[in-house]
Amino acid sequence: MADVAIGMNLARLTSTVEVTLTLNLSLDFISQAREGDWIEAHVELNKEGGRVRLGQCRIVVGDSLVVRGTAVFYVP
Repeated sequence: MADVAIGMNLARLTSTVEVTLTLNLSLDFISQAREGDWIEAHVELNKEGGRVRLGQCRIVVGDSLVVRGTAVFYVP
């Protein structure tokens, strides 16, 4: 979920469809989500231009942090 959320936010910054390839994805599992929980991904983009792009994602259930992720993407 973090990989897709960050990648899609990076890709939609341009007027043309861009392929983004994940170079690195790092996840920290903080707590658990239960079946039926509403899960949200909150993305912050750290580097939006150039061939290499960076982003962070917080996956939450309500106010509770479930996963913290960082990713590096390459745009060919």
